[in-house]
Amino acid sequence: LVDVWREHMEAVAASGLELRTPDGASTIVRLCAIHEPVRLEPVEVVIVLTKTFASAEAIRSIAHALTDETWVVTVQNGLGNERRLAEVIGHGRVVPGTTTVGAEQSTPGRTTMSPATAAGTSVTQLGPPRTTTAIPDGVRAIARELTEAGLPTEALAHAPKSARRRR
Repeated sequence: LVDVWREHMEAVAASGLELRTPDGASTIVRLCAIHEPVRLEPVEVVIVLTKTFASAEAIRSIAHALTDETWVVTVQNGLGNERRLAEVIGHGRVVPGTTTVGAEQSTPGRTTMSPATAAGTSVTQLGPPRTTTAIPDGVRAIARELTEAGLPTEALAHAPKSARRRR
């Protein structure tokens, strides 16, 4: 997990990420958390969750950790995210998508999931990179891993319209 919010990353690194459900139950997830992107080591998958205006800067800050096989998934709200990422790393590795996963950041180290996310009924849809119409095996693997983690995800030959609008 990479975020420039130092206090949040330090809390997650020290105690784990507390995921709370709307009814108050919680689970602690232990994961690597850093606030200095330069410390990120090579990764297989990046899920970009920034505001649109920060997309290019965010991907540039971790470019050293991207390999030729790294997939960069965008399930961000708004238009232009796929294009902004592709301007930095090219279209071939950018996976467009949409999601209904929701959460609210309450305090450093703690996130409260939306009712649908907590119930496992949120839906995430991933499409192929703009350079192909076929779903690459790597994108199918991402969908499978997210589903197994409790975030139902589909890999579709045609990305949802909101993710693939022409600019």
